[in-house]
Amino acid sequence: MIPSCFECGEIIGDDTKADQCEKCVENETWKCASCLDLSDQLYDKLATSSKSNLHWFCPKCENIVLNADVSSPNILTTIEQHLMTSFAKFEQELLDKVNVSLQRKEENDLLESIECRLRKLEERPVVIEEFQRLEHKVDQLRCNMDEAVVEAVQEALLEDKAEEAEIDRRKTNVIVHGVSESDAQDQTGGSMTT
Repeated sequence: MIPSCFECGEIIGDDTKADQCEKCVENETWKCASCLDLSDQLYDKLATSSKSNLHWFCPKCENIVLNADVSSPNILTTIEQHLMTSFAKFEQELLDKVNVSLQRKEENDLLESIECRLRKLEERPVVIEEFQRLEHKVDQLRCNMDEAVVEAVQEALLEDKAEEAEIDRRKTNVIVHGVSESDAQDQTGGSMTT
């Protein structure tokens, strides 16, 4: 059976702007947008809305829905299900927004951390250059100290050799007590003791 608008009889095709009764879905009762007194733009807006704002009941179902006893268990179950579904959608949307917000915060924190590390790295070349200069100065001091130490050791060795030579030379000397020293010079250029 081909569906048609129950009011004007227009055949409802895939590209026809129309709405089906929400209650008697099996009977396929339809009403076209012009009979609903909706412009094409308004129909498109309502039909594509994420809140599903386009609802329609045929006159028979409208009487049942509007005159229904609210205390009826079927109506209460339907209302409860609708509320639970709406609440679940709202809760999911809220969770999605919170997750997006948390993700953005994490991304911002990460970017801030990276920028901080980059600033520290940019400052490091100065520190590294200073360290390298200090290291060079320490090496120079070490080198200078090594030369001074070598010179001091060589001088001490020379003094030790000179002292040993003096000790060897004095081994053959004779010391006489009670005799005054002469003013004459010996052949080596020193004063002669008598």
